[in-house]
Amino acid sequence: MVNGPTRTRLRRLARMYAAISVSISSGVWTLAFTSASRFTVAYMRIGELADRAGTTTRSLRYYEEQGLLPARRTANGYRDYDEDDLRAVNEIRSLLAIGFALEDTRPFVECLRAGNPTGDVCPASVAVYRRKLAELDDCIERLQAVRAQVAAAVDRNTGEESCCKKSRTRTSGTGC
Repeated sequence: MVNGPTRTRLRRLARMYAAISVSISSGVWTLAFTSASRFTVAYMRIGELADRAGTTTRSLRYYEEQGLLPARRTANGYRDYDEDDLRAVNEIRSLLAIGFALEDTRPFVECLRAGNPTGDVCPASVAVYRRKLAELDDCIERLQAVRAQVAAAVDRNTGEESCCKKSRTRTSGTGC
């Protein structure tokens, strides 16, 4: 027979690990889980992690060197990674793909490592987003100023005879 504290622990486990059902039969508790991966940690070597993340082993070693991807080592020195490491690498790659610097990814990775479902829910990550947004706004403002200058140059020269046409008629096709 399962005593009270054990029953409470089993129920807590069921909630924690997304159990589909909890049943008792002849004093034996049975838990059916949505994912067995919660209980087994499958380690992968650096090549498998690189393949699954769509990157290179060289990049992974660089992330490790920068302190973004700490690797566990086996007795024979091989690096071992798990699903959390894969999530961290995917977070790093997605941020790099949209223009963030590698150092900017650190708060996002730390947020994931702290057990959060995504890397952008922590205050440090939000601060990086805000800083990047300010940089983008500044860049957009500068680009709009350049665009206005180019548009003004086009407007000034629209409808007038171009310098190339004038040059060709005067100097037998030397161009601008």
